[in-house]
Amino acid sequence: MKKKLIFSYIVFTCILLGCKHDAPVKQLRIGFSQCCADPWRDQMESEMRREQAFHPEVNLKIRRADNNSETQIEQIRQLVKEGVDLLIISPNESQPLTPVVEEVYKMGVPIILIDRKIESNQYTAFVGADNFEIGETVGRFLSNNFGNQGKVIEVQLPMTMSPAQERHRGFLEGISSSPGLKIVASLEAKDSLEIIKQRLPSILDQHPEANILFGHTDLIAELSYKTALDKARVKNMFFVGIDGIPGTGQGIQAVEEGILNASMLYPTGGSETFYLALAILNNMPFEKYNKLETIVITRDNARILHLQMKKEKSLQHSIDKQVKALEGLNVIFYNQRLLIYLLVGFLLLTILLGGILLKSFRTKVEINRSLQLKNQEVLEQQYQIVGMSEELKLATQAKVNFFTNISHEFRTPLTLILSYLESLLASTNIGNTAKIELEMVRKNALRLLRLINQLMDFRKIESGKMAVRASENDLISFTEDITEAFQKMADKRNIGLGFLALEGPLNVWFDVTMMDKVLFNLISNAFKFTPDGGKIQVTVVKDPIAGKAIIKVEDSGRGMPADSVEFAFEPFYQGENKNTKGTGLGLSLSKELVALHSGIINLWSEVGKGTRFEVVLPLGNSHFRNDQIQRDKIDELVHDELLFIEEENTTVPNSLEKESSGQTLLIIEDNDDMRLFLKNHFQKYYKILEARNGNEGLDLALEEVPELIVTDIMMPGRDGLTLTKILKTDLRTSHIPIVLLTAQSTMDQKIEGIQTGADAYVPKPFNLLFLSEIVKNLLHSRQLLRERYSSVLHPGMIPTGIGSIDEQFLRKFLEYVEQNYADQNLTVESLSEQFCLSRVHLFRKTKILLGESPNDYIQQVRLKKASQLLLESRLTVAQIAYQVGYSSPGYFSTAFKSRFGYSPSEWREKKTDI
Repeated sequence: MKKKLIFSYIVFTCILLGCKHDAPVKQLRIGFSQCCADPWRDQMESEMRREQAFHPEVNLKIRRADNNSETQIEQIRQLVKEGVDLLIISPNESQPLTPVVEEVYKMGVPIILIDRKIESNQYTAFVGADNFEIGETVGRFLSNNFGNQGKVIEVQLPMTMSPAQERHRGFLEGISSSPGLKIVASLEAKDSLEIIKQRLPSILDQHPEANILFGHTDLIAELSYKTALDKARVKNMFFVGIDGIPGTGQGIQAVEEGILNASMLYPTGGSETFYLALAILNNMPFEKYNKLETIVITRDNARILHLQMKKEKSLQHSIDKQVKALEGLNVIFYNQRLLIYLLVGFLLLTILLGGILLKSFRTKVEINRSLQLKNQEVLEQQYQIVGMSEELKLATQAKVNFFTNISHEFRTPLTLILSYLESLLASTNIGNTAKIELEMVRKNALRLLRLINQLMDFRKIESGKMAVRASENDLISFTEDITEAFQKMADKRNIGLGFLALEGPLNVWFDVTMMDKVLFNLISNAFKFTPDGGKIQVTVVKDPIAGKAIIKVEDSGRGMPADSVEFAFEPFYQGENKNTKGTGLGLSLSKELVALHSGIINLWSEVGKGTRFEVVLPLGNSHFRNDQIQRDKIDELVHDELLFIEEENTTVPNSLEKESSGQTLLIIEDNDDMRLFLKNHFQKYYKILEARNGNEGLDLALEEVPELIVTDIMMPGRDGLTLTKILKTDLRTSHIPIVLLTAQSTMDQKIEGIQTGADAYVPKPFNLLFLSEIVKNLLHSRQLLRERYSSVLHPGMIPTGIGSIDEQFLRKFLEYVEQNYADQNLTVESLSEQFCLSRVHLFRKTKILLGESPNDYIQQVRLKKASQLLLESRLTVAQIAYQVGYSSPGYFSTAFKSRFGYSPSEWREKKTDI
């Protein structure tokens, strides 16, 4: 029953919709290429639009070329591309338009020429007045009115146009029967009508006998009339034009008002052309040449014609309104009919749905009961899944945190192991056997550190936290440096290691740290699978066509089977080789690092023949984001991975002084073993202070003001970065050099450490000699600053190489002493109060920056000023002593002699004699 109701509804709806009797109307597409824009052509287009209103099946497209033949040719081609069924053309110029009209005509598109012709008969039809006949009519009209007494000035259209040529020839034919009627001057409006205003006055002056002005159009004739009016020549002249356009300000009104004496009606042919196009498209008979007749318009018939044409225009407006009203009524009719169909359809649908709903209501009640039970089960399962998801998320995060933390924790004991090993290997008290065994331990510790670094890098890539810092570098020299670092290993195993680059410098944008890891992995992998006496070739080439740089690493090793090649870049994949152990992370990590550069790694290998890897990197930097580009040029490339190349260990020389220098080092480290190790090493050369965390370190730094601080970054309480910021922004400690030790070794972390104001950043595990040299150089550079600026300074002589806070303090200190040295109350106490520092901190600050105590520096300034006054003034010694801030002339003389080796009087006498 239900199926029958639905079927009946569909059939009835189809019957209703099929009751529409409107047959589809074929759409006709007509294109009109208009040469130019003027009132006469506006009238032509208006007539076409008027006729189109009665034919809704016609789509009329009009394009104007604005007197440009090239533009018109392009518009004609465009209309043909749009698929018009017929093309109407009013050529701008006959000769340039002839080829394109012939081309379109040969394509089978009907063409109607209106008003103007081309220099060919390859068109379908022509509509327009006979310009020769119109020109002849003007000539005969003037012959009848003037006989043999007329002197004519002819103002022509551009003579490249066919209407201008025909009107001129017809005019000559019309006046040929009157020998006394002659053309005394001609003016061609070649480029624009402005030429009439420019040249007609001089022509009127040259021909005072001229009594007739013939303009090829009414517009030309009117403009000539206005020009002659300015020359006071209109009274005895007869003005005649061609067009006879109705409307305000047009040709007929000009004749009616006496501006023009006569005009020739030049029909536009808009209506005739439109109906001719319909006849051609509907395969009805038509004439190829359709001539439009003309009449002479004078003041006698101008008013009648004008009123008649206005009446015709008014009737046309009325027709247009009725057509629009009819269209509106049709729309209302169609909408109402469609609404009735829809209402009837909805009514039937409502009845049908009512029956269906009534039947399905009972089923719904039963289904709802079972759905409630199932919903309850689903909700319970959903709650369980959400709980399990949260637990899984927490467990995953805990694993990630544990993995990251334990990887960082590995670095500190590895640092201790490697540092103690380097100390032992540098010692001369151990035998060769022990040294070989210790070297083996060192190599395995380096292997373990490299594995940890690979795991941490792999984890960063997985979590999307591996940041690219690309800079522009010479890829050839970069690759060559890494290759040369393997030379010792190649020599030791008698492996032929070669490097080849086919051209000069090759600048490529890449992250040097990442590419260092990639190349190290590929070359070390080649050494791993190449037997002694084999060959390894590293090549760098440029593919300018593809815009790529290619690094090739090829070896003559045992090669890989096809199934191993397929999975070589999978994480933790080791293949079937049982002899070589590894994590299987190297190639996978290399592939991911290259992918971060929008590059790829290709692999070719064959068992028994060898293996070739190719790293393909794009040129330029458009594949990087702005935040991935480092514009500053890297002067020196540091290849961190090369620290792990297995080569012969060399004895580490000890370049530090053997005796304590008396300088104080503060070591801040939460790991007791590491702190003890650093203390045991440095206490032979410096006085050591220890702190177990950042809070203790800050208190000791403020209390003792050491010469240098070595601190870890990751500590309980205040971490190393926070501690550095505090110390570098505190005037009491801003001058202290700070060395940061950390297991965080990425470039971003290094930059962050330096930005806090730290003087050096040393990643764990560090080379003990490297750390010792950093400490020694920082202290030595401060000593050089003190020695360089140990004399009296002017405020403008601030030393370079110190921090901004120390620079500000030193400038203010020097300015204050310079301004107040004559004050006997200028003491350390007054300076401490002025700069909000204790006596101890002020003493240590000036001692570090100037190499002198505050009192010694004040005395140096006073004695220098006194020496200048002794030479430049006639003041007594006592007067000078009081003037430079001494309360006792005797003490002044003693201090002066101690400083210069002469008493003040002896100094003045000696210098004066010189």
